[in-house]
Amino acid sequence: MYRIGDLIHYGDTGVCTHVDAFYSREMRQLSDHYKKSLNSHLCEDLIELTMSIYAKKQELGEQNKKIGSLDESVMKRAEDLLFGELSAALEIPKEKVADYIAAKVDAIKAVKKAEVQA
Repeated sequence: MYRIGDLIHYGDTGVCTHVDAFYSREMRQLSDHYKKSLNSHLCEDLIELTMSIYAKKQELGEQNKKIGSLDESVMKRAEDLLFGELSAALEIPKEKVADYIAAKVDAIKAVKKAEVQA
């Protein structure tokens, strides 16, 4: 199943397609950064937050490391809030948003593959 970070990774969101991962050795600073984005209740902030944590997850994965529990829980919370917003906007059940994203990702991959072959 795809997550919102996967959709962003493949582009075609109408938003920015690259966000740098946010790192801090101080848990308080990291927590405050995440709270600011979560508490704004803006979809753009939720997307950027999710993208940032996704980027961190990708970068650490390349080093055979995992993101921290705070990162993981914030990413899940941001996705939950965002999926709720997308559910309302798309008029589909929240449980189907992930499938909707997966279908979009697959469509984007197919278009990019066709462009490369052309």
